[in-house]
Amino acid sequence: GCKPQRLLVHSGVPRDCVVLTYVPTRENKRATAEALAQSLGFELVSPRVEDMRTFDGSHLDPASAERFAAAFLEAAGPRLAACANGGA
Repeated sequence: GCKPQRLLVHSGVPRDCVVLTYVPTRENKRATAEALAQSLGFELVSPRVEDMRTFDGSHLDPASAERFAAAFLEAAGPRLAACANGGA
């Protein structure tokens, strides 16, 4: 099977440019995402945003998605910008 570590090594993406995130849903799996990130040696970039709502129990509604995306970009934006410009 495919192991996450192998995928990351062979992706060609610099380690500092790998961003792991968790997008919240009604069923909270944040602890699993945090454990996975920790086991791989990465920080989980998943801002906690209040009053998130879904339209189907899984996918964020448009207003919640916009708020989550804005918070995510605030947290990860500098790293993403550095990576887009040639390195972290």
